[in-house]
Amino acid sequence: VDSEAKIEADVLGAFKRLGKSISIEDYRLSSTWNNLARSYGVSMDDFYASFSNRESWADSIKRGSVKLYDDAVPFLDGLSKVGIVPVALTRSNVSCTREKLPGLGIDKYFGEKVTVEDKLTPAVEFVRALGGEEVVSNAYFVGNKRSDALSYRALKSMPGIKSIGLLVDRSRAFNSGDGSDSNVYLVRSLNDCGEYIRAYGK
Repeated sequence: VDSEAKIEADVLGAFKRLGKSISIEDYRLSSTWNNLARSYGVSMDDFYASFSNRESWADSIKRGSVKLYDDAVPFLDGLSKVGIVPVALTRSNVSCTREKLPGLGIDKYFGEKVTVEDKLTPAVEFVRALGGEEVVSNAYFVGNKRSDALSYRALKSMPGIKSIGLLVDRSRAFNSGDGSDSNVYLVRSLNDCGEYIRAYGK
């Protein structure tokens, strides 16, 4: 999901409601929202209170500030055709994520298979619910952040399941050797995930 435009508007809107005019350049140059708030003399409590009044995901999707990457649906279709069950691991509130999926037209791929990634435990619980090592032989953790791909480590407690991470680096922000993990593979788009899934699934 490409939500960069929404997040940017939500953050700038939160500061504006607090009487702070933040330039897009300052926003993009800041490493964290915390640093940005500090540089403008805003407490994180005040920032998050204002941020909570942001536009809903449903409205943002209708407005077009949230959209799918072009390769998302073909990728999900491809998974379905070979019998791979997709699960949405999110750092957002689960109800918030479930609000996004129908608006983007991809809820049919996930159904109730949505969980929170703030701890690795939910990934293990989902695998167990699917039948554990007796049913699941391979797991692939796909995302555009290193933490997404590194979530494959959650299944280390299940040695009967082979798991890897696929880090989708559309902006070429990472190098293959940049803090690399031998079980995390760098790809430039979802289209490139197939070769790793096919090779690792053998």
